[in-house]
Amino acid sequence: MSARAASKVREDGLQALLREGCKQMLSIRPLAAKFVVPAAVPIVTRDDVPASIAAFPYSQAMELVLPDSYDSNEALFEYDRLPDRFEFPQPVVHEFDEATIIEEAGFAVVESGLILESVLARRDLVDKHVIDDPRLIRKVRSAQSRTIEGQRYSTLCPMLHTSSFSKWLTKELPRLQGVHHYAEETGTDPHLLLPQDPPSYVVESMPIFGFDDDQWSTWSGDRVYADQLIVPQHPCLEHPLSLYDHRLQYDLSYKAISPPACEWVRERALEGVDGTESTERIYISREDAHERRVVNEEEVMDALEPYGFESYLLTELSFERQIELFANAECVVGPHGAGLSNIIFADECSVLEIFGKKVKPTYYMLANSAGLDYATLRQAIVGDDISVTVGELLEHRCITGLDDEK
Repeated sequence: MSARAASKVREDGLQALLREGCKQMLSIRPLAAKFVVPAAVPIVTRDDVPASIAAFPYSQAMELVLPDSYDSNEALFEYDRLPDRFEFPQPVVHEFDEATIIEEAGFAVVESGLILESVLARRDLVDKHVIDDPRLIRKVRSAQSRTIEGQRYSTLCPMLHTSSFSKWLTKELPRLQGVHHYAEETGTDPHLLLPQDPPSYVVESMPIFGFDDDQWSTWSGDRVYADQLIVPQHPCLEHPLSLYDHRLQYDLSYKAISPPACEWVRERALEGVDGTESTERIYISREDAHERRVVNEEEVMDALEPYGFESYLLTELSFERQIELFANAECVVGPHGAGLSNIIFADECSVLEIFGKKVKPTYYMLANSAGLDYATLRQAIVGDDISVTVGELLEHRCITGLDDEK
C-alpha cells in the first residue's frame, strides 16, 4: 500500500480510499492530458536542451542522503516511502535565444517548445494548466512561431512562482545564484520579471539578494518577448510524471532541495540583513490560518515560555525580520505550514514539526538539506486543527535538551 493510500485509510477509512481510487482512475481529463499534452505541447526538459544553447554551470553537484531513521512518536508512512538518497547534478543557467512568455500562464516558449523549467520543472503542472485552460495549446503553438508580440526585453529572467511563500524561499530564491553567476560570466545583468502585485516578501527580498529596483519589474500578464531568455535551473529534481500518474503514485522527489542551494540562500540572506547576536527559541503560531491551528495554543505557550520560547505570528513580520529571527534560532517548534520554510535561514538548530491530520515530508527534507536536527510529533486531530498533549511535548528531546531559561 502506498503512503498516500495508507494515510487515506488512517484518516478516512477503507471505503473512502476505494472511492478516491475509483475517482482518480476514472478522471477523464487528467487521463486525456497524459496523452494529449505530449502530442500537442512539445516540452523541453533539461535533457532536451540542445548542446548549441549557451550553458553556464554554477555551484556544485551534491548527494542528499536521508537518515536511516527519523525521530517521531509514531511511524509515518509518508516518510517511510521516501527514497534513501537524492542525486542533484550541478545546476546550469541556460541562455535561450528568441523566447516568449505567453499571456496569463507565464510559460516560457522557444521554437522547440515549452521550457519545463518555467513551470517549476514539473510536467504535472503543465497538464493542470492545460486542463484548466485548453487555449494554452494554441498559445504555445503560436509562440513557437517566434512572432514578436508585446513588450520586448533584451535579456530577461522570469521569476513568476511567488504566490507560495514556501516555493519562493526554496525554489525561486536559489535560482538567483544562477542569475548572479550569469552576470559575472557575461557582464550582462538580466532583468527579472516578477508577477503583477507580488507579495511583500518578494519585493523585500530583492535588495537583500542583490537586486535594485531598476533590475526588476512586474508582469502585466500579457505576452512578452525576450531576445535572450535566462533560465537558471530550480534547485530540485525535474518531475516527469503526468498529472494522472502524479495522482496515482507517491513520488515527492521534486520536493527535495539541493544542500548547496540552501547554503547559498542562507549565506546571501545574512549578507543582506543586519544580524543580531541573540539566541531565539521560536514557536510558530498559525492563529490566523484556516487549518492546522493548535486549538490549545495558550496552554502550549504556558508550558514553553519557561524554556525561553516566544510565539510568533510570522505573517505580521517583515521578510528581513524573519531572516534575522530564524538565523539566530536554537530551536523551532510549530505545526506544519509555510512558516517552517524559514528554517532555510537557520544553522545548528533543532526543528520539531507538529502534525495533525495531514502529514507531508516537505520540511523533513528541507531540514536535512540544511543540515538541521529534525523531529516530528503527531498529535490529536480536531477537525482541520490540532490539539497538543503538553506533557508529551515537554518530554520531547528537543525540549528536554534545552536549559530551563535562555
